[in-house]
Amino acid sequence: MEAILKEIRGAFQARLYYLALMLCLALPDICAALESDKEKTSEKQYKAWVKAWLRGHTNAALTPDDLYRLRCGVLHQGRLAHRELGRPGIRYKRVAFAVDVLMQKVYLPNKRSAEVLVININLFCKEMVESVEAWHIAHKDRQIVVDNMKGLVQFRPNGLLPYLDNVPCVS
Repeated sequence: MEAILKEIRGAFQARLYYLALMLCLALPDICAALESDKEKTSEKQYKAWVKAWLRGHTNAALTPDDLYRLRCGVLHQGRLAHRELGRPGIRYKRVAFAVDVLMQKVYLPNKRSAEVLVININLFCKEMVESVEAWHIAHKDRQIVVDNMKGLVQFRPNGLLPYLDNVPCVS
């Protein structure tokens, strides 16, 4: 898990905000899958993880439904905009992750129905990483998590024996 969190921190430091955001939105899926005897997750498990573990300003501004819809939009369509305000599961027409601003609700002039939520991306990533770290401390000794962690994607600088000897790879 630490390797993934390190990648998020590195992406953020390199100002690769979209990459950091994508990984952060995937973290609840990863944690939920690590707890699963089938090594899979679902919408229900994603939302349950968010409800149980995500803390801070992000949790106050985004519901588990909001985060799940953002995860789907960003990871599968590359989108943070939603055509229909009030669509099941999302309360905002658009979400913007801004650099170095406080989180706030913003209403577009003369269009109160076009609600936009602006979130400080640094705060969002920090809160998501800290939530995963707290989850990991609480679950790292559970046998199911220990077993599933072995298959977690990671950078292998010495390769993947017996297939790739001394050939760095992600596996």
